[in-house]
Amino acid sequence: MYRAIMGYLVTKYGRDDSLYPKDAEKRAMVDRILYFDIETLYRSIQDYFKPKILGSGILEPSKGNALKQSLEYLDEFLSADRNGGGSYVAGSQLTIADFAVLASVSHLVALGWSISSYPNVSRWFEKLKKELPFYHPCVDEGVKMLLDWISCVEEKTKKSSS
Repeated sequence: MYRAIMGYLVTKYGRDDSLYPKDAEKRAMVDRILYFDIETLYRSIQDYFKPKILGSGILEPSKGNALKQSLEYLDEFLSADRNGGGSYVAGSQLTIADFAVLASVSHLVALGWSISSYPNVSRWFEKLKKELPFYHPCVDEGVKMLLDWISCVEEKTKKSSS
């Protein structure tokens, strides 16, 4: 839902169209990554980590493989050859697609998944964390809440199983 809200807000209030281009080809690239994020990357994160977040079972290796595959796709999207030499997910400038994927990757890293095997993703992730002054103020509290939630669920699961 927030992906559509980002598009609306930038279209309505943006000073220019750099975050969500009006040019049909550039916008299609941004939209493609937004759809990839919601349908592939974020979905695979949810599918794999759902048992950990809800305390309802063990993590399934097959779902971990799907997550690895989605990260391989993302790493390829971020390669200079594929991306026209750009250093962002949809080309040479920061867009709302970067914000959406950054939220997903931040969620993934908070859950303890290492992205070091994906050099383009790792480089991009570190770049955006440094480049965006609002990254830590916006993300750190949410990460803390997620980890507190998981800790609480694990504690309750242990108590109910003993």
